[in-house]
Amino acid sequence: MVFCPVCYSNKVRKYGFDRKGRQKHRCNACGKQFTDKTDSVSSGMRYPKAIIMYALNLHHRHGYPLRGIRERLSQLGIHVSHVAVHDWNKKFKPEFMGLYMRHNDYARRWQVNITKENINGKQRYLSSISDVNGAILSVKLTAHDSPEQTINTLLKEALKLTGFRPEVMLGATTDIMQEQIRKFYKES
Repeated sequence: MVFCPVCYSNKVRKYGFDRKGRQKHRCNACGKQFTDKTDSVSSGMRYPKAIIMYALNLHHRHGYPLRGIRERLSQLGIHVSHVAVHDWNKKFKPEFMGLYMRHNDYARRWQVNITKENINGKQRYLSSISDVNGAILSVKLTAHDSPEQTINTLLKEALKLTGFRPEVMLGATTDIMQEQIRKFYKES
């Protein structure tokens, strides 16, 4: 059952979809429109949460300055200002620090994720590697779905960030991805 985040009424009906394809709802009691992300911390953010958490990881765990994070993200195809990174830090720092306090070391089990995102009205592929505790180790945003080029870059970045190879890789679903991971293990 869906409840209105404003008046907590259960008199809610479906009201189409937003521009990202999420189901919208409208409260019959107060007239507010909302989605399932309306009350979440990442509501209204232009970039996916994986990119934001990667930026915070660079800032808090590795001491990157805000402008350095902006440069690092622009090398990966993600163009943001240092002010946006500062705003992310203010908004998401409590969540990130909670994750960091629970798991201050990186896990040796990594997971590969490739998702299709709508960023600035364009379809992009967000590829990321995270450890099983949720720390984002590497991200890359591309206009095309080319895992053979992306996976190798992600693995090298994650290795540089953590200083070790993973014991287990999860989420490598295609033969091309598995081949790139085998090649990475042979090279490093």
